[in-house]
Amino acid sequence: MKSFLFTFFCIFSTTLVSQVSITPESLEKTIESNITEYVYDLYITNESNSNVDFWWKIFREENTPREWDLFVCDFQLCYSSSVIACPPSKPNKMPADTTLKITFHIKSNEYLGSSRVWLELYSDRTYQTLLDRTDTLGVITISLPTSLEEDNESIKVYPNPVTDKLIIDLDNLNNYELKIYSSLGILKIKEQNLTSTGINVSNLENGVYFLVLEDKHLNKIVTHKFIKIN
Repeated sequence: MKSFLFTFFCIFSTTLVSQVSITPESLEKTIESNITEYVYDLYITNESNSNVDFWWKIFREENTPREWDLFVCDFQLCYSSSVIACPPSKPNKMPADTTLKITFHIKSNEYLGSSRVWLELYSDRTYQTLLDRTDTLGVITISLPTSLEEDNESIKVYPNPVTDKLIIDLDNLNNYELKIYSSLGILKIKEQNLTSTGINVSNLENGVYFLVLEDKHLNKIVTHKFIKIN
């Protein structure tokens, strides 16, 4: 009898796996750092003729920047980035033969990086029986905007190399927001109230940096590379 029940459970679980699926299959995406939040619409399909409960769980590689916020909004509510799995007491209930949407959210908090992140669905609250997952090979990349322009005629940044104060010579400087990234893509300085007196970079370690200026009104972005030395 026990053997029969075990066999029945295995068959039932296999049937669920084949009939509950996630679309799209991959979370792979390159997102520009000036996009404050990116949302993936994930469609969960239950092709079976019975109701299904499922629980979700977020997975990420160890190299995922700790500054990134990753969270899910399921059928019930939006969870904070500290919640990496659907609470055992709150399964998502899917009627038979339906497709419903959950959303996967990414806030980079302006930190660049690249990592594999994926979502898995389970049919039990202990996360043992896998229903489906997004592609674990899908890589999320947060990059500098592709629309960056080198505008050496209208903007001057000096001295380069710099030791303590970086001067930005640009008309209507107060229209711009400034960000300085390290060569590893880590946001080091952010300033919205720019003046002709310059930016203090004395606390930066020696190395190569990227200065990004975004016009708040014209949606124009320019960048300059500079070197910090003692």
